[in-house]
Amino acid sequence: GQSLGISGYALSQFCSTPIIIAVIAQFPLGYLSDRFGRRWVLILVNSIALTFALAPFLGHQSSLFLLLGQIGIGVAMASYGLSSAHANDSLPPNFVVPVSVGLITAHAASGVIGPLIASLLVSALGGLGIFAFCSLSYGLAFLSTFAKSNTGSRKLDSQL
Repeated sequence: GQSLGISGYALSQFCSTPIIIAVIAQFPLGYLSDRFGRRWVLILVNSIALTFALAPFLGHQSSLFLLLGQIGIGVAMASYGLSSAHANDSLPPNFVVPVSVGLITAHAASGVIGPLIASLLVSALGGLGIFAFCSLSYGLAFLSTFAKSNTGSRKLDSQL
């Protein structure tokens, strides 16, 4: 942080803001997913996260656009629980544990691989690299969720 001219306090605020947003976002996202369906709320969450993660590229790193980026990251952080609940909604009881193991393993693997990729992007793009990484991640999540909502996957869900 010091090499970028950011104090330790400012860096801690930058890192903790998305976590606080994620905790707060759990409640309205849970309500919306119960009311409108988890898949559509996941599409909404990923589109918001993608839009806000792209914001710092438009604002020349102004405080407002960095805050929008942090909001996008925080909203997306809340999507793991939503994704897990969505997966478990369509499973017979004997598949819940194996699928949960797979989700946790995928989440853990992305927790190891993601920072490596993000650090490469930060090295190449500077401070905007983290937002580039998030934009790519949320874009892929949006596309995969949206594609699943427009395919015959509902047939697969009902066959389980």
